Amino acid sequence: KYEEVMVDGQAQFAENMKALEQEILSLNQFTDMSRVGQVAKHVRKIKAQLDAANEESRLYNSRENLFGRSITEYSQLARMAKSFEPYFNMWESADNWMQWHGEWLTIKFKDLDADVLDTRTQNLSRTLNKVVKFFQSQNMDGCLAIAQAIKTEVDEFKPHVPMIVGLSNPGMGERH
Repeated sequence: KYEEVMVDGQAQFAENMKALEQEILSLNQFTDMSRVGQVAKHVRKIKAQLDAANEESRLYNSRENLFGRSITEYSQLARMAKSFEPYFNMWESADNWMQWHGEWLTIKFKDLDADVLDTRTQNLSRTLNKVVKFFQSQNMDGCLAIAQAIKTEVDEFKPHVPMIVGLSNPGMGERH
């Protein structure tokens, strides 16, 4: 009885994977910068679904092992995660940049954590470089335009980071 439930669950899981794969393949249609928050929320939801699918596949594999069945290989999940990663990185970075940059420009300077600002800026720059290269190699002009726009904003901000770090040094506060 439990084995039948598992087989039925695996069939449903396979259907869910097909739907998730279609959703990932449709991500190249999102090319509107004004919808960054909405699309970032959408890709975060897809990321959570992928993570849940990985957990579910491990559960099915352990159950198959318990029932003495051959282990099902879910290589489709790894392929989906690999194709999803550039989209996730782009929209996550774009959303984070817009939030962080807005916060950095409006917060009082003394309340600014320069080390966090520096780390985040460097990580965003590194991630966006990879994303731009990927979309260039895939000739995805819509996504490439968004990635380049965010990368340009980050690159224009980067020269200010060393000055911000220097001015936020605790030793500077007493003297200046």
